[in-house]
Amino acid sequence: MLKMEPGINPTAALSFSADGHRFVEHISSWLPGIDTIAISAVGTSIGERRLLFFAQVVLCPSAIQPPAVGRVEGGPVWAVRTVSPFAPNSLPELVSGALEGNLLVDGMTASLPKLEGGALNSTFHPVLNVQEARNLGQPRSIGLLAYRGSVNNVIREAFPFQDFEWQLRAMTPPFFDFADLLVQFGFPAEHTRVDGASIALIAQAPIGIEQKTTRLDKGRATVHLTASERVPLDRVSLSLRAYYGPSKFERGVVPSDAISWSRTDEKMLGGVVEVDVGDVPSAQFFLTLNNRAVQAWWVFDPVRVVNPAYARHIAFDPDLSLLRWLLFDLKRDSRQLEDGVAMLLAMFGFSVNQYGRGPKTSDGPDILAVTGQGNIAVVECTVGMPDQGGQYAQVLRRTQRLRASLNGSGWSLLQVLPVVVTALPENEIASHRPEAKDKGIVVAAKEQLETGLERVRFGVDAEQLFLEAFRSLETQGRLIP
Repeated sequence: MLKMEPGINPTAALSFSADGHRFVEHISSWLPGIDTIAISAVGTSIGERRLLFFAQVVLCPSAIQPPAVGRVEGGPVWAVRTVSPFAPNSLPELVSGALEGNLLVDGMTASLPKLEGGALNSTFHPVLNVQEARNLGQPRSIGLLAYRGSVNNVIREAFPFQDFEWQLRAMTPPFFDFADLLVQFGFPAEHTRVDGASIALIAQAPIGIEQKTTRLDKGRATVHLTASERVPLDRVSLSLRAYYGPSKFERGVVPSDAISWSRTDEKMLGGVVEVDVGDVPSAQFFLTLNNRAVQAWWVFDPVRVVNPAYARHIAFDPDLSLLRWLLFDLKRDSRQLEDGVAMLLAMFGFSVNQYGRGPKTSDGPDILAVTGQGNIAVVECTVGMPDQGGQYAQVLRRTQRLRASLNGSGWSLLQVLPVVVTALPENEIASHRPEAKDKGIVVAAKEQLETGLERVRFGVDAEQLFLEAFRSLETQGRLIP
């Protein structure tokens, strides 16, 4: 086993709020493997004051590709993306400054706007990327958010609103509006709906399970790991639960010294361990660093599946090539996409009706997807923008019509959820999400369809997917992406 340097103690004689202490404590065992700081920030300058609207500070291993650098100034706002080496012993000063509303950006201090009597607030996020960690098996990120002041008030005081947008269009390079600028510098467009100026500190795990090479074959799992070279390997461990059937699991622990490590490149290490899990179709592994869980990942025997609906489908579409063609073919039309979405929903256990296909039912939704408990998703499919051709109004009208029918028939307890599925990727439709959330509409983009294909083998039931979609609307106005 390679010898690692001892861990770094990040605590210093600086006073933090409770949220700051929790953030530092949670990432302390990650710090030896974190050597890069990537900052994205947007703000404005008023006189001598350099005011900060939004900032994301990502602490990560250099092996994780940070965003490209960039910089714009000379208009109503300034925006920068920088990447530089990170010294772990500078963490206390970074956290202390953020909790006071200050951040060193491109060699100059920028501060969150101040309000009379307005205190700075903070929130600790032990799992920042909830959906990615839970549904995609990604290593978790840990976050600390500090927020104070009003972005809109600063803009209104400094610029007439319409003039503000036209000044953005006169910049070099130009930006159509504030949302366009934010997306370009790594922020979700929904930040334009968030009034509170904020600094987000985000720590990314320096260790993870290699999903593409980890496998299960005839009761023996081979788990591949990747880690930054300075991670304390004697504090790395795996635990697991092997799936024998609904609610039937065998559980176990893989100690640190069972993992074999070797160098894979200049700054990264690779680990591998083989585990006998028994005659099971799947097993779930949990990666832990210094007694804190970092990642959970399912591994499946390729000749066995958990979801019987998936098993039925691959009898006729063994490699999912037909389903992928329906969902992702660049020449597809909305009817083809609709067929693919209906097929995927059926594999998750939804009862599916394609009302929009028949000439006599064309006034109905493209798809009506019903869970086992009777909750209903009203689904419209499009290969264009999610609000193209009045899709939002159409799905709401059909949802309200269905809701009225259920209420009048004594089924008011059932949930009805409007959904628009688009073939476009997230970066093309991000600016359209805020309006959808305001209206209570779930929007699924290409990335969500890809996630669905990954999850459909897991046996995730329709009720769970419906609940996840319903809860996704509750994240409206979140300050951290």
